[in-house]
Amino acid sequence: AYRVPLTSTDLVIEAAVENLEVKKKIFADLCARSRADTILATNTSALPITELARAEGITHPERIIGIHFFNPVHRMKLVEVVVTEMTDPAVVEATLRFIRRLGKSPVVVKDSPGFVVNRILMPYLIEAGRMFENGVDANEIDEAMLDFGMPMGPLRLLDEVGLDVAQHVAETMSGAFGDKFVVPAVLSRLVESGQLGRKSGAGFFDYNAKTRNVNPLALEYRSADSDSPMTREEIAERLAGLMADEAALVLDEGVAASADDIDFAMILGTGFAPFRGGPLTYRKAAESPG
Repeated sequence: AYRVPLTSTDLVIEAAVENLEVKKKIFADLCARSRADTILATNTSALPITELARAEGITHPERIIGIHFFNPVHRMKLVEVVVTEMTDPAVVEATLRFIRRLGKSPVVVKDSPGFVVNRILMPYLIEAGRMFENGVDANEIDEAMLDFGMPMGPLRLLDEVGLDVAQHVAETMSGAFGDKFVVPAVLSRLVESGQLGRKSGAGFFDYNAKTRNVNPLALEYRSADSDSPMTREEIAERLAGLMADEAALVLDEGVAASADDIDFAMILGTGFAPFRGGPLTYRKAAESPG
């Protein structure tokens, strides 16, 4: 097959399937077809960009960078610009200019599993699934976070993202961060049963009826037989607290440059209750007396 030369191209963005081996092959091919200064970017949401930059066939790893758009792209303003230890600062600056010309808002993050947004969001989503598995009512979980100020409840968000996608992201991160990124059994069983969320018609909720009800199969897969009593305030405090705690770790590890960058990314990337200022501002307020 004819391979289009890319010698006049300044920037290439790859958006293939989330499979590192597939991406390595694509990038080796791109390196062979492009100039030494052509910026090669991947749109991965969680895969290690450093490993991609060090793969066989990769030349000039200093021009490899991550440009993580968020779905739906036409509505989401946030873009995570993911840099490795090898990324040339000039490449970062050129990438930031490009993203701003698109009308998007970039945040520079270091190459680390889950980057910033997925790293902070996943413990929240996993714990919501675990609460449901242990008997907390699904609607109460989602309503608690709507009351908190989130644009969507965590179980519905899992259904919208796709339970299989969430499981894949969690698996990518559990190797680095341990048990807090292991999905509850109910989510794994739903995936095994082909109940992947809205795209398959049902996940935690059933989307086939006119009214959105809890999926009977999800209820069947719970380890608890009856609803566990938790107030909405207790649910929100637990779930928001997990995001805040993970955000503090992300800041301590230097994955993002500042607390403001992390709060900004979470508000734009997840809709974290804007009036609460982001997870780190929320944490600071929660720890303040009075």
